[in-house]
Amino acid sequence: YTRTYSHTNISALGNLIAERQFFILKAHGTLDDPENLIFSRSDYQRVMFNSPGFRTFFSSLFASRTVLFIGYSISDPDFTLVLEDLATIFKGFCPTHYALLPEPGEIERKIFEKRFNIEVIPYTPSNENHPEVNGFLTAIVNVLNEEKKKQKSEEMQVLARDRMASLGQLVAGIAHELNNPLTSVIGFSYLLLQKELPADIEADLKIVNSEAVRTAGIVKNLLTFARQQPREK
Repeated sequence: YTRTYSHTNISALGNLIAERQFFILKAHGTLDDPENLIFSRSDYQRVMFNSPGFRTFFSSLFASRTVLFIGYSISDPDFTLVLEDLATIFKGFCPTHYALLPEPGEIERKIFEKRFNIEVIPYTPSNENHPEVNGFLTAIVNVLNEEKKKQKSEEMQVLARDRMASLGQLVAGIAHELNNPLTSVIGFSYLLLQKELPADIEADLKIVNSEAVRTAGIVKNLLTFARQQPREK
């Protein structure tokens, strides 16, 4: 379900900038509310100047996001005023926006760049249906999908590295805890073996000493493994 907004539900627009969720904004209004449709420049100016929240929303949107305009002309009154204000206020240091336009003139491109901080992406339509627009958008979707896959892969790698770091710390702690008593078992069993003991006790001590030495080797390998793991940041 995609949420749809217009200038009639301004109170709901405030959270959209922060939420970063997909939504549809019908700046000219919606057929569900024909009385509030915007048809002329005067209608638009009425909305913009009588509804400070609507204008503030657009200002925040253009100041914090990169926008791609499709089907947008220099005569469209919707965003011209807001974009021009932002370009003047921030001296070109707000995000650069883009407009996909069919065969724009050089003067038109310069106006977009100088007045509105919009970089024009030109194309030559092969027919009246402008299939190049669909091809362009498809290419963008493909790139975004690849970026999402790459980001997901990097996130999984970071997660795996963090888990291995935690495992390494756990293993190192256990190994150190085992190392001290094992050293005592090996040392004392060795000292006892230097004495004259009954054969059965001596045989048992040899087993104890041998198994303790073997376990110490395992602990050493665990410590080596722990040192090879990345440390948690």
